[in-house]
Amino acid sequence: MTSDIVRELRSWAKGLDGHDFQQAKDRVALLLDAANQIEAQTKVKVEHPEDCLRILIILRQNGMPATIEIAEWLWKNYSESMCAGWLGLSNDDDKILSHIKEAFSAKTWD
Repeated sequence: MTSDIVRELRSWAKGLDGHDFQQAKDRVALLLDAANQIEAQTKVKVEHPEDCLRILIILRQNGMPATIEIAEWLWKNYSESMCAGWLGLSNDDDKILSHIKEAFSAKTWD
């Protein structure tokens, strides 16, 4: 878990221009909060925890309060809407968010 977070931070930091320290601080806070939530919910088992963590971070960055279970549920629904099992995540966070929104708005709630 920790190595995934460190890898995510290093990857993200490469794009940081060195001037936006508040953005960096906010990103680190989101990552740590998401990681702490996953570790605190040891009773909860999710498929593909690394993907779920990334989805959770994307949701929170876009002002959507979510849990790891919600992140898993949203991507599972998107994958099923494409007649697939668990689909791999795009490298583009905006595409992931768009896919989640599409699946969520197309879902019928009975």
